[in-house]
Amino acid sequence: MENRSGTAEETREGMPSQRPQALAAVLAYLRQADPVLARVIDENPAFDPGAWSRRRPALDLFGALVLEVIGQQISVIAASAIFRRLLERFGGAVPDPGELAAADPEVLHELGLSRRKAGTVRELAERFRDGRLSEAELSALSDDDAIGRLTELKGVGPWTAKGALLIAHRRPMAELDYVVVYAVAYPAVAAAQAVLDTVGHRVAGADYDAAVVENENGKPHVVKRLDHPHARILPEWLGGGTLTRKELDEAAQELQADHAGLIVVGSAAIEPALDQVLAGTPRVVRREMEASIDQITSELQEAFKD
Repeated sequence: MENRSGTAEETREGMPSQRPQALAAVLAYLRQADPVLARVIDENPAFDPGAWSRRRPALDLFGALVLEVIGQQISVIAASAIFRRLLERFGGAVPDPGELAAADPEVLHELGLSRRKAGTVRELAERFRDGRLSEAELSALSDDDAIGRLTELKGVGPWTAKGALLIAHRRPMAELDYVVVYAVAYPAVAAAQAVLDTVGHRVAGADYDAAVVENENGKPHVVKRLDHPHARILPEWLGGGTLTRKELDEAAQELQADHAGLIVVGSAAIEPALDQVLAGTPRVVRREMEASIDQITSELQEAFKD
C-alpha cells in the first residue's frame, strides 16, 4: 500500500520553493504587465509563491484529490475546516483508500461534505484501493495523460485534477480557461423568457450562450434558446429540446412544476452587463469556473431547488 500522508501537524517546510529562474521570469512578466503588481513586487522582494503550499499538510496524490474535491465551489476557509474535520475523524491523518471507501456516506456528510462530494471521494478511494488508480503510475504520465485518467471519474474535472497534481507533485500547470455560469430559478416560464430576451439585447461584445429550461411533465425541456447566441456553448449539453446529458437532466429535475431556470454561460466579459440585468433578482447563482459538466451541474441544482 502506498504511504499515506497528511497529518494535521505535518507540513511541507522541507520542500524547495519555486525554481529561481522560473520565478524570476514570472515576476518580470507581471512587473511589465501591470504597474500595480510591479509596485507590489518591488515592495516584497522576499515574496515566496510556494509558501502557501508548505503551510498545508503534506499530501500525496490521493490526499490532494480528496482536498480538491472538498474545496469545489466553496471558500478556502470552509474547505480547510471540512478537511481538518476529516483528518480529526480519522486520527489526525488522511484516511487510507480502504478506510475512506468503507466510510459511511452520512458520516462524511456530517463532516461537511455534500452527498455528491461524499460519493466522489468514496469512489476515488475505491479506485486507489483496488489499483485502478495508482500514484506511482500517474506520476509517470504526462500532465495531459494524468489529467485524462483522473477525469474519467465523475466529479473530478480538469480543475480538480490539475490542482491535486500541483499540490502533490508540484507540477506547473498550463493556464486555466474560465467561463462564467449564471443560473437563476423563476416561478414562471414567462418571467424567465422575458429576462432571456433582455439578456439578448443588453449583453453584447462577449462570447456567451443562454437558454430557459423547465420541467415539463417530469422531463426537463429547453423552452427557449437565445435567438442569436454569440458562441455555441450550450448545445453540447442541452441539445435541441430535451436535455441530452444525464448530469444536466438531473439538475433540471430540481425545478418545480411550472417553474423555469435561466442558464447563461460565457466568458468573463459578460459579467458587468449581466449583473445589471439580474440586479435585484433573488437566488442568482454565479460562479467562475472551468466548463466542467460536474461543476456546472451542482450550480444548476443549487439554483433550481425549491
